Amino acid sequence: MKWLLLLVCLFFCGFRHHHVEVTKLPINRLSLASSFTKTPDPRQKSPAEGEQLLVHCDLDPEVDITKCKAVVSIIYKNLESETVEYQPRGVKEDFSLFVLGEKFERTLGVLTYKVEIFLEDKSIYTTQHPMWFKKIEPEHE
Repeated sequence: MKWLLLLVCLFFCGFRHHHVEVTKLPINRLSLASSFTKTPDPRQKSPAEGEQLLVHCDLDPEVDITKCKAVVSIIYKNLESETVEYQPRGVKEDFSLFVLGEKFERTLGVLTYKVEIFLEDKSIYTTQHPMWFKKIEPEHE
């Protein structure tokens, strides 16, 4: 029984994992700190409207971060698409992508997204929104 417990512990503790989380947050009057603290804030009169994608990467400490990149693919509600590359500076990294102002009004916000972490052109981790789909572009004649 002790051997079985030891093997199970080694099995679960011996593997390193790459972890990526994405959180989509609204940006509006309620997201201002002054809304929570009830302090004066000139931005309360005309707050920014939009969305934020907060990406948290937790990679294996042995990953060579200089050869690593994050690729974020976004499809907006008006079906425009955009791909953004980000170079992580550490194995535990947070970065944000903002859709604000005119861009938010034009695109109507984020519909779906996919985040891929690449190490030397090989995908090591992918996470995506549950409604992610690959946008098919029509071929021009």
